[in-house]
Amino acid sequence: MSPEHYGALYMQFAKVVHEIDPTLITGGPGFQSEVEGWNTFPDANGERSWMKRFLSCLRERKRLDDFGFFSFEWYPFDALCEPPAGQLIEHPGLMKRVFKRLDRDGVPRNIPWILSEYGYSSFAGRVEVELPAALLNAEIVAQFLTLGGKTAYYYGLEPNTVIRELDGCARQDRLWGNLMMFQTGPNEDVKWLLPAYYGAEMLVEEWAEPTNAPHQLFHATVMEGEKVSRDVTAYVVRRPDNRWAVMILNKTADDLGLKQVRFKNMTTRVSDWNGPIEVIQYSPLQYVWQANGANGHPTRSKPPKHFLAHDGFTSEITIPPMSISVIRGPGLVHSSQTYRRLP
Repeated sequence: MSPEHYGALYMQFAKVVHEIDPTLITGGPGFQSEVEGWNTFPDANGERSWMKRFLSCLRERKRLDDFGFFSFEWYPFDALCEPPAGQLIEHPGLMKRVFKRLDRDGVPRNIPWILSEYGYSSFAGRVEVELPAALLNAEIVAQFLTLGGKTAYYYGLEPNTVIRELDGCARQDRLWGNLMMFQTGPNEDVKWLLPAYYGAEMLVEEWAEPTNAPHQLFHATVMEGEKVSRDVTAYVVRRPDNRWAVMILNKTADDLGLKQVRFKNMTTRVSDWNGPIEVIQYSPLQYVWQANGANGHPTRSKPPKHFLAHDGFTSEITIPPMSISVIRGPGLVHSSQTYRRLP
């Protein structure tokens, strides 16, 4: 549908809704796919951006106030036959490009941006029931919030079974999977907890504090020597309990040694944690999937591992391959100093 036709229908609906209840907020458009494109056929001026033309349609009719939130779905990868490591590495750059594109197209930043659904793919595949799903889901939410997003809704909360939707894989075992946190057994009860569940638990109970209070997000960079890593990403939050938490996503097939975590404020660097460091990790040590067509299931599904790094960073902390790690401390020695918080 052209953005002008959609805009005309949108304004009719918004008018009726607000006549019933002026306090209700309308928004959209609820993009479903093609996350990096969102183009349409060119208009008379050659403009192909769907959002730019939709917003122009509202603006020309002085109806921009009817656009109270911006919503879209986020299923970044459909090539589920491909090895997932490269897709995990590609994802942060993909989301950054989309946000820059939407900013350039004029999507307002003073309204909430909402992921109405998110997941690995809009199709079913084995990668969705393995560890890459946990990593990607956690990164989708953490990066979305870090870039200024408001709310994200995971698709696949209900218990489910593995299905096959695609063809064409050289390896047929990559075709069976599903977007789900819980897999049912023969009696249709929940029998296995999947990586999507444990990845969400790591995000909302270990990295974030599970409480209804503001968190402060900060930019993070992972360095390998003098180079910025693309294979390993990190997200930092200062929680309401004044503890700092760093979520580290290792997308490689190798163990990595974490040597230090440094916090940089406006003038100085601070590297001292004010107490013992907690480490929570979810990795292949906790989860293994056994592919078997429609009968595939985990052979190992354990909760994340917890331990204390009593000596801080006097020795390396091992970050397992294809894993989520949360490094958490009770505060910094110089935590009263001013840090550059994300807007």
